[in-house]
Amino acid sequence: MISKVGYVYDGVMEKHAPRNRSREAHPECPERLRAIHSAMVSRGCEARCARIPARPATEEEMSVAHTKRYLDVMRQTSSGSSRCCAQVERAFDRDVYVNGFTWEASRVALGSAIEATLRVSDGRLAHALAAIRPPGHHACAHKAMGFCFLNTVAICARIASRESDARVLVVDWDVHHGNGTQDLLWDDPRILYFSVHRGFESRRHYGSELFYPGTGAPTEVGGAKGFTVNVRWSEPLAGDAEYRECWRRVLLPIARAFDPNLILVSAGFDAARGDPLGECRVTPRGYFHLLRPLAALGPTVLCLEGGYNLSIIGDCFAACAAALLGDADLTAIGLDDDGGSEEYDGCDPTAEADILATVDVHRRYWRCLAAAEEEEELVCEMTGLRLSLEGRRAPPEGTPDDVPATLPAPAKEEEEKDLVCGMRGLRLSAPQRPPSERAGCAENPSAAPKPPSPPPSAVVAHRSPPPSED
Repeated sequence: MISKVGYVYDGVMEKHAPRNRSREAHPECPERLRAIHSAMVSRGCEARCARIPARPATEEEMSVAHTKRYLDVMRQTSSGSSRCCAQVERAFDRDVYVNGFTWEASRVALGSAIEATLRVSDGRLAHALAAIRPPGHHACAHKAMGFCFLNTVAICARIASRESDARVLVVDWDVHHGNGTQDLLWDDPRILYFSVHRGFESRRHYGSELFYPGTGAPTEVGGAKGFTVNVRWSEPLAGDAEYRECWRRVLLPIARAFDPNLILVSAGFDAARGDPLGECRVTPRGYFHLLRPLAALGPTVLCLEGGYNLSIIGDCFAACAAALLGDADLTAIGLDDDGGSEEYDGCDPTAEADILATVDVHRRYWRCLAAAEEEEELVCEMTGLRLSLEGRRAPPEGTPDDVPATLPAPAKEEEEKDLVCGMRGLRLSAPQRPPSERAGCAENPSAAPKPPSPPPSAVVAHRSPPPSED
């Protein structure tokens, strides 16, 4: 029986590498892809997937997002001339390196992701994983930046939306904001772009030095208003609890209201524990539980973006494969699942404030966010009222063993359910708002200016190591 989950990988993408020894320590290295493919094989995931053939993207496909002039410049690097490659490097972001195989590797990365997307969108596969590099979510229409050359996920989203008139949800969990993807999808109401990322370099630099690339504020809502959603961490060290709370409070309610036909994941693993650039704490188990509810919403294609801790990136990718393959927990692929429980520690208060900042911005576009907040507030008020009444209640006669100190738990749960149901009934009976305000998804798109790029001095370079804490 052929697996309904596809997997694409090709060693040609490992040929994109720094040209000289002085840059061998660059974090976006060929070993990233080798570590991922090795884990897919050793964990048994590759054998359970249907192999998708890798292929280079066509000129027409690349032109979906990039200008002809930019593509012509990049094509020149295929000559392998050191002089030409050096000129191209100087023309773009200082974090970018090129060699004679960069153009081929970039085209194969994009073409392979497109092939995976087409096979999922037309029903030949339920889900797919693309182990590809170089990454793409920083690439803009006219330039390379942040290790990226061709914007893989933005192009896949546009192609899927145009060919099948699909509603496409793009989820970018790379620790860096996908500025290129956001810009390219800014005005499209058929494609919803969601990103969760770091916003500031460290507690010491809060409010002054932005984390690369310096974009992705909650107020950046898109030209098609409400179809660009950003959650920005104010501090590093976000882990499983913070990301899953972000899913619960923001992403999943909006995703359900949007009802996508296709989900594309920009899967950067630089928020993983021990990553030298991300400084966050997400575990392979955390990524497993982030992907499962997305895959339950619809056909899903996962495309590799960043991630620079070679000791964990392979297991993170394999954990995502396990999620798409339908495994109940990570023990199926030989990873410790910490008991397999979906419970997690409480969310950090600062991260919770970051999440609420996005909710506050988007509640005007997404009624589901406002409704969820109202229900939570009412339950909290109800709980506080009960505790107040129970504190005032005179102790009944009898011994402590004979009389319960509080209501039985089932009774409490029933009361909460009754009150929430009553609240919903009141909402339904309340005067109805105009259709544009009642919509389950974002309001009709209208023009909104793109956010200005921050001055270069305000943004910490992508590959620069984080400043040490004093």
